[in-house]
Amino acid sequence: MHTYKITRPFLVAAPLSTIENWRREFVTWCPEATVLVYAGSIKSRKITREVEFFFNLKAADGSPLHVPKFNVLLTSYEVLRKDFLELAKIEWQVLIVDEG
Repeated sequence: MHTYKITRPFLVAAPLSTIENWRREFVTWCPEATVLVYAGSIKSRKITREVEFFFNLKAADGSPLHVPKFNVLLTSYEVLRKDFLELAKIEWQVLIVDEG
């Protein structure tokens, strides 16, 4: 983020057991980043997508702008597979895969 001035969005796919470790590392090493943990039930993930994913902004022509509210989305492999079609709509700048 600092070196290349890329602020969003980063996708981190990791084993569920390491998601909290990733969150803590971002808080420690990049506290200005908005980190969103994307996990839970189908219903909770749907609510997260509706409320936490994008700012409600419009371009000058009135079309919606899809600017993510988060810099980093942390999720597990399982959730990534389940919600692939939804997550594929986002133009990710960086993908980090923690092979565990």
